[in-house]
This record gives sequence, structure tokens and C-alpha cells, in this order.
Amino acid sequence: MPITFACNCGKTLRVKDDHAGKWVRCPSCKDTALVPEAEPQPAFEVVEDEPPPPPQRARVRAEPAEEKYGVRDDDEDDRPRRRRPVEDDDDRPRRRKKRPSSRPKKDEKPGHFAMEKGVMNGGVAGGLLAMIGAVVWFVVGLMNDIIFYYPPVLFILGLVGFFKGLVGGGGSDD
Repeated sequence: MPITFACNCGKTLRVKDDHAGKWVRCPSCKDTALVPEAEPQPAFEVVEDEPPPPPQRARVRAEPAEEKYGVRDDDEDDRPRRRRPVEDDDDRPRRRKKRPSSRPKKDEKPGHFAMEKGVMNGGVAGGLLAMIGAVVWFVVGLMNDIIFYYPPVLFILGLVGFFKGLVGGGGSDD
């Protein structure tokens, strides 16, 4: 931390603390001055902080609609209107609200998992047919040294559809 002291000419000098106890030359009067010893700085300072003031609520100022939106109360037509607000004093950019998109999302395709849903709701016959097809597909793939991952999934879906049809929850009335 630098040492600050006054020269005989009245000029305030600031030197590095390495120069403590040494003579330095004043740049303005060219006289030499002895740099005093640096005062030891405490490692920490005890300060009693006051608790921060409680947060204040923002006050909302009600403005007449005429000032903000340029709307008068004497309009005969009571339909809601979209008008741009009158320019305020602040230059903040206004954000527009996002409108919900009318396009379906990628995951919301109408035929998404349609075959799987059909197998599960196909009843006893649809479940058996899916299980037989899955076994044939898996065996033919093994004979050609190819392992497909979908036949076990199809077999389980067929099993679910089979039991669902036995219980009476199946049927294609969806």
C-alpha cells in the first residue's frame, strides 16, 4: 500500500511502501525528504453494519385510459380495440406477446405410433397375429445373421393386446 506524506514545500507525495525510511527527491521543489515508516494496516476492521432497509413495494400508478391508449370514455362502440399505446416518457422497447402456434409440433403427428396403438387395441386376434409376426420376423433375421430390435417390442405389444382383448378392454372402437 503506498505511503502518502507532505513535502516541506506543501506538495503531497505518494511513494511505494518499499521506500519507507529512505530519502526521496520532491519533483516540484527538488528538495529531499525522508519517507516516514508505513503505518501498520490492521488485517481487518470491525464495522457494525446496520441491517439493510426493508424492500419497498413498487407503487402502481393508475393512469386514465385516455392518456395511455388514446381511448375516450364517450365512444359509442364498446367493442374492444387494439390500439398502440401513446408514447411514454421512457424509451423502453415494448415486447409483444407470443401467440400460440396453430401448427402441430413434430411429436404431435396424427399417425404417431398408430401401428402400435392398433396392435394394442386389436383384441385377441390382433395380439396373436402380432406375436406370430414378431416371432417369424425374429427367426428369419437370425437365420440371416441379423438381429432386429423391433420384433421383441412387437411381441410384447401383441401380448398386451392379447390380454387386453381377453379382459374385454380391447376392440377397435376408438
